[in-house]
Formats: sequence, C-alpha cells, structure tokens
Amino acid sequence: MRRQIDVVVYVGNEATSALIAMEAKDRATPVSIGMVSNFYTAVDGVRATKGILVSRMGYTKDALLEAHYRNIDTYELRPAEEKDWEGYAREIHFIIQTKKLIYDQPEIVLANGERHPASPGGMTILTREDGGNAFFDHVVNTWLLDNVWREDEPIEVVPQQHLTYYMSAEPSQVASLRCVPTYIAGMQVESILTNSADWVLCKCLPNGEIEPEFFFEYAELQQVADEFKRQPKTSRVTTEPRKPKPDPSEP
Repeated sequence: MRRQIDVVVYVGNEATSALIAMEAKDRATPVSIGMVSNFYTAVDGVRATKGILVSRMGYTKDALLEAHYRNIDTYELRPAEEKDWEGYAREIHFIIQTKKLIYDQPEIVLANGERHPASPGGMTILTREDGGNAFFDHVVNTWLLDNVWREDEPIEVVPQQHLTYYMSAEPSQVASLRCVPTYIAGMQVESILTNSADWVLCKCLPNGEIEPEFFFEYAELQQVADEFKRQPKTSRVTTEPRKPKPDPSEP
C-alpha cells in the first residue's frame, strides 16, 4: 500500500541537518491510533528525523500515546475558543498622558542687580554678542538637559555666553535667569488594542492537555494557502514500506 506525506522539509547547515515530515488531517472525527501508525510508517519510509501531525478535530487518547512513543509531534489547528486565551493578552488598554514643561515665576536678573519678569511662555528675547536672538526657554532648556533639577523647585541659570536684555531702561548684560520648572497635564489619549486572531495552533500533549502556541487570523492562513495553490505543482513524496535487508550470513 502506498502512503503519502503532505509536506517534507529539509533544514540544516554544514554542522547538522534534519528531515521533517508533516501531514494534515481535516476530518470530522479525531485522529485515531491507526492513522498515527500509518503516518509513522511513511515517516520511517523516507527516513525523516521528525514527524508532525496537524489535526482539525484533535486526537484519541491512544493516538496521542502512540504519537509520543513514535516521537511524533501532534498539533490541533482550529478556530480559537475563549478558554484558549487564558494566560495570553488579547486586549491592551493604554492611556497616554502628555506633559508640558512651563517656567513658573520666570525672571531675568541683570548684572546691575535689576530683576525683570519674563514671559510665562519662555519667549522673552535676549540678544547674543553676534546679534542673534536667544530665547529665555532655550537657554533654560539647555541647562535642564545638562544638570540635575527637581520639579517645582526654583533654579538659577547663569548663561554660558554674553546675553543682553533690551527691555530695561537701557540695554544691560544678563547675569542669570530664574524660574521654577513645572510640568502641567497636556493632551490625554486613551485606546484599546485588540488581537484580531480567530484561529489557534495548539500542541496536544500525551496526557490530553492542550497548549496554545500561535494565534493568527484565518484570512492570513487562507491567503497563504491560495498563494501555495498558484505555485507550480510538484510531485508529492510517496513511499513504499521498506523491505528488510538480507542477512549476509544466510546462503
């Protein structure tokens, strides 16, 4: 009797290699011990390293024990059930809360001792030696990146370059910038990510337990199957039961 294997996969490199034989059973009843035995004969016939069975309706108890004894991995491919998701994240609820840094009580301290309030938004313009502008918030932000500070505690920033403030009675050199860095709540986004997988590949253990291993969408599986059908047809692996080797000691 000729036996067929659905898929044979060769994996390996220069150091090691393996031949894996796989067969799928899309039946209305669980795979029986006889089907497992027949598959093992085919696996042994092509001298495969590993055999893998995939069933739509599971396996009988005897079939699972026989597969375990024959070193055949057993899987079940079917629509996912609610119990399959136990221990897996199906939905992720998350809230993103943005924060905005503001400069409370901002003021500019001049070299002559005068103190002038700055714009609460940090947009007060100061002038560099080269004539370019340096904004209050840019100078403070640079200092915050390079130093340790605490929220709601006052800081004093001494500029690393010569800055001039033109909003006083006359242009004056800036001695320092003072403020209290504070975060205020900004935009809040709340969302839920749901896993849309509706099928599951489970590993069936000899004791009858089932371990979900991979969730996926049926549409994705159907797309792969359609692409496979469009590929050029190749011959399936068929084997005959191996004949026993002759005993060299016999005449």
